[in-house]
Amino acid sequence: MKKIATILLAVLLFCSCGGTDRDNAEGWDLPPKKLFDIIEKDFSEEKGESITFFAKNEEEYEISYDLRFRFQKQEGESWVLIEPLNKEEITEEFALNSGEKKEITFVFEDIFGKLPAGNYRVVVTSFQDNGNRNQWYEHYYFEIEEKNPSEKEKIAAEAAGCDNVDIIAKITNGGEKEVFLLEYNEIFIEGENGFEKLDTVRGINFGDTKTKILPGESVDFFYRTGGSHGTRPVGKYRVNLFIEFYENGKTFEQIVPFEFELTGFEETNIVPLWERTVSLSGNILTIGFQNGFNYEIRYGDDYYIQRLEGEDWVTAETKGIPAFDTVLWSAEAGETAEWKTDLSLIYGELPAGSYRLVKTFFTDADNYINGKHYAFFEFEIK
Repeated sequence: MKKIATILLAVLLFCSCGGTDRDNAEGWDLPPKKLFDIIEKDFSEEKGESITFFAKNEEEYEISYDLRFRFQKQEGESWVLIEPLNKEEITEEFALNSGEKKEITFVFEDIFGKLPAGNYRVVVTSFQDNGNRNQWYEHYYFEIEEKNPSEKEKIAAEAAGCDNVDIIAKITNGGEKEVFLLEYNEIFIEGENGFEKLDTVRGINFGDTKTKILPGESVDFFYRTGGSHGTRPVGKYRVNLFIEFYENGKTFEQIVPFEFELTGFEETNIVPLWERTVSLSGNILTIGFQNGFNYEIRYGDDYYIQRLEGEDWVTAETKGIPAFDTVLWSAEAGETAEWKTDLSLIYGELPAGSYRLVKTFFTDADNYINGKHYAFFEFEIK
């Protein structure tokens, strides 16, 4: 059996004909007989919540299949697409000889994280090639039942340090059971109608999938609010952390929220960067400065570019996910240093306007938040 545990789901837009919403179509476009059967549903911790499909070619000739999968949750009378953790679609291509069988397993924890209780369905777009390319849709339904622990665990989280890119939260286990902090969380921003969900993020600086927190123990949770999304806009935010614990041989999940506020980049405690210079030659931006501190400072190759719009500095959009070399530079007390970068690698061709480079400097290697400061280097593109 082939387990599709590393293929992640993205929003899959089905083609529409004559304005028909294929995603909500019922019945008329289903095939006369289904390709799959659901042969196993296991929502236990051991299987990571999974479902297995079984297919068999009952024709007398080989058939090639090209499949697209999307998962939906029932909300009232509507079927709502489940937002995946990754923006890649689930596809599967294979060929079956006459009488040959195929099994496909989806592990939901790898695709969506933990799914709440409710009614679900899988919508499969099937392209089959047996000389003529045929297309149809199939629906498969399943249910995840509610798990009810005897009581919630006493877990608290609060922001312990914050700037426009990074945040540290302290999580304390005030209960009597060991709990596990999972690797994914949800982030919300406050809007006119309360907190609105922005994203589901996973892989938050943990080497393992789970981090154990013993009774009475506190751990620091590091969350990069920027990362692949660039800097977040100023405003109030809420993060839902996910923990799980075990009771009477069963696994339970609990949400632990905390809130923080982003106020934007502020140039503080970084005044002793003397003799600042900035020059632009083509796409190559070069900055220079003298370390006026009486101790060593450090900095990497990461940076942000902001454009002046009216009276506000707005962070420029990147071409894709920013990637910087993991190098660390240092400047001794009184030393003059120079650093350069190719803006086009991250930002492409920037239009004419007033800009500034936001550069991160570390004055305390043991304090990632309070020891980090920003310096601005302004320049013009004509």
